[in-house]
Amino acid sequence: METVSAEGQLQKKVVAALGRSTLFQRLKENALTTVAARAELLRYAPGEAIVRQGEPSDSFFVIFAGEATVRVDGAGQGEPTEVARLHPYDSVGEVGVITDEPRSATVVAEDAVVAIRFKKEDFGMMFERVPGFGLATCRILAERLRSRMPIRDYDGDASAPSKDAVAVLPISFLERHRVLPLALEGNVLTLGVVDDPAPAMLTAIRESAPSLVVRPVRISREAVDAFLRTQAGDAPKDVAKPSGAA
Repeated sequence: METVSAEGQLQKKVVAALGRSTLFQRLKENALTTVAARAELLRYAPGEAIVRQGEPSDSFFVIFAGEATVRVDGAGQGEPTEVARLHPYDSVGEVGVITDEPRSATVVAEDAVVAIRFKKEDFGMMFERVPGFGLATCRILAERLRSRMPIRDYDGDASAPSKDAVAVLPISFLERHRVLPLALEGNVLTLGVVDDPAPAMLTAIRESAPSLVVRPVRISREAVDAFLRTQAGDAPKDVAKPSGAA
């Protein structure tokens, strides 16, 4: 890890990047400038840990450039599990700062990553003095809590997702996260998930389709894999082709 000097045009880019993050996107430019002045800009090499599971939550980050993975250690049972990917403008670590709990996961730079770091005391200042920041944080916390609620099994036919629902998300997103849009009713997207949805994934859906409410339901990995095979054009003959699939 090395510190990057953020001055001149680079400082302006930091302000712009913060304005595109979920935590800060509702802030006015003067507030963003105030926030950016308290930030540290850090560079991480590929494979370097940005934070480690179990460490104190003494800061939080916004990804400025590059991509990182979020990994959870299953108490020594095999390799850590990748639960999410972080891209530019994603934030990580803010919930631990609020709850004062140790880091719940390890975040590793996949390539060269530049991250904007705020210390715990910066968070307190922003929550108290920066208009709009507190509300954005509350919304993120609500999303985290919703993602931890028990997910019921899907009672429909996961082999026949709605064409409109499937069109909401790119196939690459479905492959990466092992999810399958099943139905779109009004602004409610029923999303089939194999594992509990990671907050970063829900954030990505919200940012790409901000008018939608996502309702996760549990489906089998086989159902997702069968659908993805149809998109690759090599579905087995005994697997029904989803309605509307090409």
